[in-house]
Amino acid sequence: MTAASDTPASGPEPTPPEPVSQRRNAPYFRDERLQEVLGGEQLQLGSPTWRGWLLGVLTVAALCFCVPQIDYVIRHTKLSYSLFPYSPIFVLTMLVILVTLLLSTARTTLGLSRQDLVLVYAMGMAVNAIPGAGLLSVWAATITGSHYYARPENNWDALINTRFPAAWTLNDPPADLAGVPRPIEWFYSGMPPGESIPWSAWLGPFLTWSVAFVLLFAMMFALCLLLRRQWSDRERLLFPLSQLPEELTAGLHGGAAKPFLKDKFALWGMGVILLLHLWNGYAEYNNRIPGIPLRPSIQPYMSEPPWRHFIPLMTKIFPSVIGFTFLLSLEVSFSLWFFFVVMKLGQYLAIQNGIGQSGWDFFGKGGHNGMFVDQGIGALIAMVLAGVFMARSELLCSLKEALGLRPPEPRPDDFSPRMVWLLLLGSLAGSAVWLGHFGVSLCYAVPTLILLALVMIGFTRVFCEGGVFYTQLYEFPSQMVSTVATPAAMGTQNYFRLSIWDRVMVADSFRVLTMPNLMNALHLATRTGLRIRSMTLGLAVAVALAVPLGFAALLYTAYTTPGGIKDTDWAWQSYPNGEFNAHASTLSKLDTWESRVEEARQAHKEIPAAEVPTVARRDWARMGWLGAGAAAMLLMLFLRTRIFGWPHPIGYVIWMGQWSLNNQWFSFFLGWCLKWVCLRYGGRRLYLDARRFFLGVIVGEALAAIFWIAVAAFTGSQDGYSISID
Repeated sequence: MTAASDTPASGPEPTPPEPVSQRRNAPYFRDERLQEVLGGEQLQLGSPTWRGWLLGVLTVAALCFCVPQIDYVIRHTKLSYSLFPYSPIFVLTMLVILVTLLLSTARTTLGLSRQDLVLVYAMGMAVNAIPGAGLLSVWAATITGSHYYARPENNWDALINTRFPAAWTLNDPPADLAGVPRPIEWFYSGMPPGESIPWSAWLGPFLTWSVAFVLLFAMMFALCLLLRRQWSDRERLLFPLSQLPEELTAGLHGGAAKPFLKDKFALWGMGVILLLHLWNGYAEYNNRIPGIPLRPSIQPYMSEPPWRHFIPLMTKIFPSVIGFTFLLSLEVSFSLWFFFVVMKLGQYLAIQNGIGQSGWDFFGKGGHNGMFVDQGIGALIAMVLAGVFMARSELLCSLKEALGLRPPEPRPDDFSPRMVWLLLLGSLAGSAVWLGHFGVSLCYAVPTLILLALVMIGFTRVFCEGGVFYTQLYEFPSQMVSTVATPAAMGTQNYFRLSIWDRVMVADSFRVLTMPNLMNALHLATRTGLRIRSMTLGLAVAVALAVPLGFAALLYTAYTTPGGIKDTDWAWQSYPNGEFNAHASTLSKLDTWESRVEEARQAHKEIPAAEVPTVARRDWARMGWLGAGAAAMLLMLFLRTRIFGWPHPIGYVIWMGQWSLNNQWFSFFLGWCLKWVCLRYGGRRLYLDARRFFLGVIVGEALAAIFWIAVAAFTGSQDGYSISID
């Protein structure tokens, strides 16, 4: 009997297990398994054809011309006042209808691939707000408003206008000089007959600020490319805005998915909302027909305590908000309205303790020292920092690849980490150099830039995970820096110039920030088979075209509108007056304080602490609420890892935008209720049918908005039917 050999039997060696770091960086679900679970099409990676590029460029050009006309001349539904993409949805729907009809009749798609349709939508979505409130209207009002509204009684010429760098703004000639163009006066009050648009007066400031715009958009692109894999592949955020074009373009070129416009539930959703808005719009023009109320108010019935302490309590119904809320997970949609209830209870307790008389007293950044607004801002910053910590493995691996400390991963359709990190660092450094060139100290410019990046990431996260396409931030990055450092320590030049730059960069209080649209577009590319490089290039081309075309369209609209642009929107009256009144007050106090300090220094005296003005004191109350919000967010994130069912804290973040939250909370609640009922009593089948229905609701609302805009343009009426989310 032969003894057993100690040598193991020959055969293939066992595969070693994956390192823990690789398993952490891998997606939670493989793409093919995820497609099988979701019932979607098997994707084939491709690039758009020349038809897609041509249609995308034409869409960008058309939007750049139409948005200022619609927002400031027609003045019904404002296209650039929220991230809801009315016009891109309209364009995509028209293209899908065309392709569907051609497939049904001629068996052709005119050579338009799914990637073409997605590219056209993404390019339009990325630039939808740039010609209006997303950038250029706020920029134009910021660099000219103080000059136009300067009066001897407000002393703005001395307090504000002399502090502008000459390259940032333009000026009118002296009043006694006749026969020369007056670009600012004509812009606001109307151009005299026979005169031409003074393009040359605007060209210098526009080119100067274009450098800042390029650096801002470069920062957005870099941040999106860095975080895309983490959010899309690892965390699997829902990206509700990208679900709509994904469904609209599904099934047109084969595959298992049913074409959207051949689905009866989608058609029902579109039809119901179209009929609703057609009826209400007709009722707006014909007073004898009653409309269906979408903004009912219960506040007249809340005149007695304790109910009057909960005012404002709005019960507005926005069908598109309900539709997007239905696309969210139940825990996220629950959070959006649950934390609103928590906030109202907190305001009630504050009122009972003598702080304020109604919820209106807590609005804005100064509402009772930011008791609730600053909590939301602190929570936003903490959420971003926690997200960066969660993404540390992905970011560190990317950084090591960029530095050559790690072998590169195969990325056949993505940009190299080195290119992305260089783009991010270059945009941050370039912005700091741009500000430094105009006299802003780097010790204040750098923290402001870092805060700007964090806030943009936070807004993008709220949009991509929570589907909140309308919220605002009342305290900007430079204001956060001045809250900690004080305006007096910063000095008048640093404080004023950094505030002006910051105000232009955040546009309408971040309400229509471009970065969430860029991130949704990149995620949409991964879901529809469009190459990331092609999508990124398309977005870059769209933005590069939108800035100069939007600039030209805005000037054309302002100078050719009878009476000028002054009376067409808040951006040209209440915004510059409110903004520069606040600046004038602060700068006047700073001038007085600096004179007082110099006198005390020369006299070798100390200024009593009681005589130190607010501009030279840290706002400890607001800093406390910022810290409380950050601590509460971190605590809730920790408790979610320990207590099953702990509420998702994203609703806490949107305390930062009081007006938008009060407007939308009831629609969040309705969307959550409808989805809960569908899942509780109908199961998966009813949910999938209802999902198509609510996607149809979103499409129908966009089509109705464009329809009534066209009616208003044709009739010349400025008092018609509006579907704005405001």
